[in-house]
Amino acid sequence: MDRNPRRSLTRPQPSPDPRLTASVDEVEPTKTSVKGLAVAAEKIGAVVNLIQDVAEQTNLLALNATIEAALCSEFDKGRQPGRAA
Repeated sequence: MDRNPRRSLTRPQPSPDPRLTASVDEVEPTKTSVKGLAVAAEKIGAVVNLIQDVAEQTNLLALNATIEAALCSEFDKGRQPGRAA
């Protein structure tokens, strides 16, 4: 192997093996597909995060409603029929 960069730049380069060129050409569509899948996966991840956020908010609202119902129930227990509140 020649360590002199100038000398290696002036040498004629052998033409690539046609089998290698064909393999590279076959891989290109797969590369494009994988990039598309990566973009789709990012979008799906964003939707999943949104769903998780909505679920957390829903759980908080349900908890709040449960607390409010319990407070109302406690208030109603203290009221007796015929007495003004």
